[in-house]
Amino acid sequence: RLALTANTFGEPAHLTTTGIFRYSRNPIYVAFFIPLASISVFSLAAAIASMAIYVQAMTLTVNRKEDREPLTTFGEEYAQYLKTAPRWL
Repeated sequence: RLALTANTFGEPAHLTTTGIFRYSRNPIYVAFFIPLASISVFSLAAAIASMAIYVQAMTLTVNRKEDREPLTTFGEEYAQYLKTAPRWL
């Protein structure tokens, strides 16, 4: 069975809100824009469309689910982090 969550090999000990996580709650998903943007070499319209579809799909499926679990683990600390760090950039 496929799962959309990573295996962390144990419970997280602390919430990381510094470094790149200060600018984005999902930096790895932001990095996926690089190959999508490279499509613009062939077609700017295709690159824009693929990025829009990617953002919409990730926001509606993965991101919302991933935001729920840390709320139960870290509570108010994560709720404050949600207010300060954007999902994408």
